[in-house]
Amino acid sequence: AQSGSLAAPGDCPALAAYEKHFRGILIEDEKVGEEDPQTLLTAGNLGCVLQAQGRLDEAEPLLRRALWGFGAKRGLHHPDTLVSTNNLASLLYAQDKFEDAEPLFRSVLSMTNLANLLSATGRRAEAE
Repeated sequence: AQSGSLAAPGDCPALAAYEKHFRGILIEDEKVGEEDPQTLLTAGNLGCVLQAQGRLDEAEPLLRRALWGFGAKRGLHHPDTLVSTNNLASLLYAQDKFEDAEPLFRSVLSMTNLANLLSATGRRAEAE
């Protein structure tokens, strides 16, 4: 990119460094287990980096893996599952897969609103 111009998302050196970082961690994490929460977190982080680079087709299986894994391990209402749901919904939206993204966005919004209500009414443990 020329001086003073904006680089395309995929050209960002910081994103390339993050991608390399998360790919290395993912290799190590997978030795512990593909369904280990740390492995799922790393897969989701790598998916987000790939999405930021505009590599949506590469990001999708990683974000789905994180969502399915957290949903199975921690339940549908756990914060990690909700973040993963939102991340996948954002990716699907970016891919113009609006019908697939909408129910995911609705689910996250509903659960976030409920958690905020429970927390505000002193039922923080129930909100988590």
